[in-house]
Amino acid sequence: MTSVLAHPLIVLLVGAALTGILVPAFTRRWQNRQKELEIKAALVSDLSEAIMSIVMAVQFVRSRTESVQMKLELPPSDAVREKRQEEFEQG
Repeated sequence: MTSVLAHPLIVLLVGAALTGILVPAFTRRWQNRQKELEIKAALVSDLSEAIMSIVMAVQFVRSRTESVQMKLELPPSDAVREKRQEEFEQG
């Protein structure tokens, strides 16, 4: 039995069979890993863009609301002016 396993042709066939099975398996696993990373990177990019557009929309609405509030604001009364002056002097 040992002499059969030591024969160069048997060693060559076993080596070729292992190489034919193992190399494609490792290659396939590596390619799947790269595809997985590409998908994750694309997902993060899309998510970032979506969040940024939401933040920009909120900032726009907020600035428009503040602008409208400033236009509608009535001049402060004397009591409010005095209170603001006191806060300014303390701060």
